[in-house]
Amino acid sequence: MPTVLITGANRGLGLEFARQYAGEGWRGVATCRDPDGAAELRGLGGVEVHALDIDDFSAIDRLAADLADTPIDLLIGNAGVYGPKGCALDEVDYHAWARV
Repeated sequence: MPTVLITGANRGLGLEFARQYAGEGWRGVATCRDPDGAAELRGLGGVEVHALDIDDFSAIDRLAADLADTPIDLLIGNAGVYGPKGCALDEVDYHAWARV
């Protein structure tokens, strides 16, 4: 069975990707910042949920270690970070943009 890794899967498009791939028989590995608050995601059959804040490099390392023996057939990078509040896109500096 193929495996899909979906980041930012607790709502919106990420949650729908998880739902659709699970429905097609894929093994799902889904991440979000707060798995305890992601009841709908946790309720999907065939989906394993991991905590991940993509802005936390140690969390990324932990996930990589947890999945070291798991072949990933497809990665859907849906997670994002919040940019500076009240800042127009053309005003975002390079370092803030690099986080996105």
